[in-house]
Amino acid sequence: MKWIKKYKKAAVCIGVLLIIAIAAAVWHRQQILSVTAYEMAADEERSDGPVENTFYTDQLTQKEYKVYTQMLEHLDGRKGGIVAFEEPLTGEEYMRVTTALEDAGNNYFYGFYDIPMDDSDVYVKYDNSDILKITDPQITKCILFLSCAEGIDQQGEYGDDGTVLNLDSVGEALARNTDDGLTTIEHVQNETEEILNGILEGLDGEASKKEAISYFLEWLDENMTFASDVSENASSFSNMGQVFEGVTIYNDLSALSQGKATALGYAKIFAELCRQAGMDAHLVFGQWGRSSFTKESYVLCAVSLGEATVYVDASGGKSAQLAGHRCMMEEEARNHMEFASYFQ
Repeated sequence: MKWIKKYKKAAVCIGVLLIIAIAAAVWHRQQILSVTAYEMAADEERSDGPVENTFYTDQLTQKEYKVYTQMLEHLDGRKGGIVAFEEPLTGEEYMRVTTALEDAGNNYFYGFYDIPMDDSDVYVKYDNSDILKITDPQITKCILFLSCAEGIDQQGEYGDDGTVLNLDSVGEALARNTDDGLTTIEHVQNETEEILNGILEGLDGEASKKEAISYFLEWLDENMTFASDVSENASSFSNMGQVFEGVTIYNDLSALSQGKATALGYAKIFAELCRQAGMDAHLVFGQWGRSSFTKESYVLCAVSLGEATVYVDASGGKSAQLAGHRCMMEEEARNHMEFASYFQ
């Protein structure tokens, strides 16, 4: 203590240097562990031909799968508006079905489901945004919004209890598509498909899974930018048409046609490339961060690698927390992210 009092400045300097040294040691250890875990995982050859994505659909119950196929049919057929479910769903069932749709691997940049309602046309998330708290099967319908819909800019009107007052008129307007809207969808789909095929053609036919992962990440780094302005602009949107133009198109494979993507868009593109290249891959949703104050929704891409699974941060949005790396084995991934509880 006497030494510290007498040489206070020197003690402070030594303390700062000690903190820096400890921090550097921790960073170095994390870097070594990260590299070792991924490098030690068994590499293997890719399968011949595309791999079908069934991770989520295989886990759906018979009831959930029935609603899933119904919602999928409306998306594929571009039949927007009110979609009444064949069976009512709980909040968790609704989340499982919509998550399976999100990871279906199709380029559904032009449509998404929202506004889940009960039999009385009450928006069930009006008073409580946590849909998982709805434990009774009371969700009987929702709205499919399509970018090509004639009424995509029409506003919904809500009563004090969350009842959608103009549901019939909104539903009818959203069920009618415009020719220009359909043409735009086809153009973006064709452009996206062309880019995807070009990326896959550049992959060495003899490349292993790890080599393919590296190639796809390098291509994304060199040809795509992170759509950092999406969340900033979202608060200023006044209708669903603006949501499609300013958010949704960057959340899907269609982001390739725009040259930038959100973390979700990156993950979908990476997963689709892996599957088309003969690698089983699916999205993993959850909360990133160890502290309740820093947790945020995030998405990784899980790729089968031998007997293990590698979790890839396709956008690199969290690479700074991973010593610059993008690939994690399961233990490390779960240390950083709490996986969604409504799926295994």
